[in-house]
Amino acid sequence: MIFVNTYALMNGVGDDLFAPNASATREQSMTILARVDDEREDAAPYTLDEGVAWAMANGVSDGEDRTATLTREQFVTMLYRYAIEEGLELEADGDLSVFADAGSVSPWAADAMAWAVGAGIVSGMDDGSLAPQGNVTRAQLAVMLERFAS
Repeated sequence: MIFVNTYALMNGVGDDLFAPNASATREQSMTILARVDDEREDAAPYTLDEGVAWAMANGVSDGEDRTATLTREQFVTMLYRYAIEEGLELEADGDLSVFADAGSVSPWAADAMAWAVGAGIVSGMDDGSLAPQGNVTRAQLAVMLERFAS
């Protein structure tokens, strides 16, 4: 959590709480990725509306279902699209078959999930599953961002 706080990528949820086990929403993740990419001259962080607009303009998301919770495969796909837009090397190709639930990865997310596993951005859950359909928590999102940045 220190990484996302240090770089002002994620804020708390109020009352001095970070809520690490709370599910992240689509608009929160779009805004966080906008903050990762931030090239603005002013120091003000992106708002939710600005984050969604940025994500749509940069091909990261279609902007739909803004307040819906986000699955692990949805966030990884957004991160993958961001990496493509940035022209980053995406040579990592992880073996999803090592996860018991590899068959539950949506076809549209398969390349992104394989990249994220191969790059060490995503690892299995405590039970050895990949949990692609599971809601991504704020803590998981923070860890994925730190691994992506390193």
